Amino acid sequence: RLQLEERESSEVLEALEKIAGQAHRANEIITRTRHFVRKEEPNLVPCDVNAIIRETLALLEIEAQRHGVTIDLDLALAPALPMVMADSIQMQQVIHNIARNGMEAMRDAAAAPRLLSVSTRATNTPGAPGTPGTQGLEVAIKDTGDGLSIEARAHLFEPFYSSKPQGVGMGLSICRNILDSHGGRLWARPDQEGGAVFCFSLPATENDRE
Repeated sequence: RLQLEERESSEVLEALEKIAGQAHRANEIITRTRHFVRKEEPNLVPCDVNAIIRETLALLEIEAQRHGVTIDLDLALAPALPMVMADSIQMQQVIHNIARNGMEAMRDAAAAPRLLSVSTRATNTPGAPGTPGTQGLEVAIKDTGDGLSIEARAHLFEPFYSSKPQGVGMGLSICRNILDSHGGRLWARPDQEGGAVFCFSLPATENDRE
């Protein structure tokens, strides 16, 4: 744009700001991953998971367009989620990896439309008799790809297992370990209408449990 001497400098500036934001995010993820591999404690702060989801998926807009994928989340994010104690960069990494896997699963699928649906909901797991339940939240990321084979479901979260030709098989394993370190859980199931659903849960902060 600059070589063509076009005067829409605001558009160029916006593009450069997005590039800088992506580079900063990549650096943060690499740093946090190194800390995670070294077994260092995550940087836990009160987090709004809906805000993390919106920020992470905004960074995937261009990739979604390239794969012909529509991201649907505006009507499915619960408005009154409890806060969670989490490392926001690690949570971005989990959401980014699952969402990107879903888009890649739809890349070669014949199903139409290619839709990535993200939803959240508050949860309350009943406790033992006479004890309060455990409050938290659940995130579900659903794609309209070809679904999960029986073999994939058996080995999905094992290190170095991948159904993708160029995959290294570490993404979902790292995601599960991150959620385990946050007191959460990660699982997957086939969707009744085709495709796959990846879900994860996190406990609420102490203040939101009262």
